[in-house]
Order: sequence, then C-alpha cells, then structure tokens
Amino acid sequence: MTLSLRTTTSGTTAAAVIAGGAMAAAAGSIVSQAFGVATGIQEKFDWKGVALAAISGGVGGAVSSIAGPAQSMVGAAIRGAATNAISQGIAVTMGLQDKFSWAAVAAAGVGSAVGHGMRGAIGAKPLSGDGSSRDLGNIGK
Repeated sequence: MTLSLRTTTSGTTAAAVIAGGAMAAAAGSIVSQAFGVATGIQEKFDWKGVALAAISGGVGGAVSSIAGPAQSMVGAAIRGAATNAISQGIAVTMGLQDKFSWAAVAAAGVGSAVGHGMRGAIGAKPLSGDGSSRDLGNIGK
C-alpha cells in the first residue's frame, strides 16, 4: 500500500499541513502554559507538554491529509479517536507518556464528534484546507 502526499484544493501539500499542525499545536501549548504559569494556575513550564502537542498536531495534520475532511459526526469521531491513538502510541514509544489510555481515545472521539456537530450547527467553515473560506470571520459564527 502506498500513501501519497495529497494536495488540497487550496494547493496545500500534506507536508505543509502536517508541519503547520505541529507548529500551531506547539505554539498553542507554549502560550497556554505561559499564561498558566503567569497566573499561578500551572506551577512550571513543561516542555514535554509542548512536544506532546506538536506530535498530536502533526498526526492530526497527517490524518487530515490522508483521509480528507470529516463528512459526518461519525467520521469526525473516528478521526479524533484515530489521531489520539496514534499520538499516544508515538508518545509512549518516545517516553513522553507513561501509558496508553483508552479513556483518552474515547474522549477524543466524542469531543471530535461534538465539535463537528457544533460547527455544523453554527454554520462555520474550516479556516484552512478543503472547504475553507480563509475568513477569520468564521470564528464564532
């Protein structure tokens, strides 16, 4: 079986989507942790958390590039669970996570399905990739 790098209708390659997912997730982790430390919510900065976020973001980008956008709540649940399972597998193998959690896989699937349903309910479109209007005005619609 050969997996090819898919190019989206917007011309973005899979490699760019994977790298973008990893960088965005890492940046989000850095900003949220910095806020947590500054406000006393979090005791110290955790670089392992940044690495885990980058892995998860990259895996999410890879799954998105291979499978395309989820077309249903069931599809979103499967993608969310698969992304979480793959991310955890990598994290456990690399020693960034102690053990695999099936509860986290289930929670990721449910969360993805709910997110997909809510996006449809409020009429929002993705900000990037297939189906994107590339309009930040989609946030909160």
